[in-house]
Amino acid sequence: MADTINDIVISNEDWVDVSTETGIASGSSVTIQNKGVELVLLWISNTKPSADSEDGIIIYTLPHQHSIKTIKSGHNKLWLKTLSSNRTSKVNVSEEI
Repeated sequence: MADTINDIVISNEDWVDVSTETGIASGSSVTIQNKGVELVLLWISNTKPSADSEDGIIIYTLPHQHSIKTIKSGHNKLWLKTLSSNRTSKVNVSEEI
C-alpha cells in the first residue's frame, strides 16, 4: 500500500474527480473509505456526470461493511459526491500497490 494521503471532503454540489484531488493516476487500483456520516456516490466513467445526477454506486458510512470499496486497476475516472443536499462527508483514498 502507498503512503497515506489527506482525506477528501465531498459535497453534493458537484462531482469530485478522485485523480485530481488525490494525485493518484486514473486507472490505478484504489480503496475508498467513507469516514463521514453521509452516503457517498461513486461514478466510474471518463465523463463527469451532471451535477444533479443521483446515479452510481453507494458507499455507505461507518461501521457498515460497505463503507469501503476497492476498485481494481484498469478502470476509467472515479467521481464522488454525497447523496444528500447541503451535506458533506470525508473519504480516504489509498492506492493499492
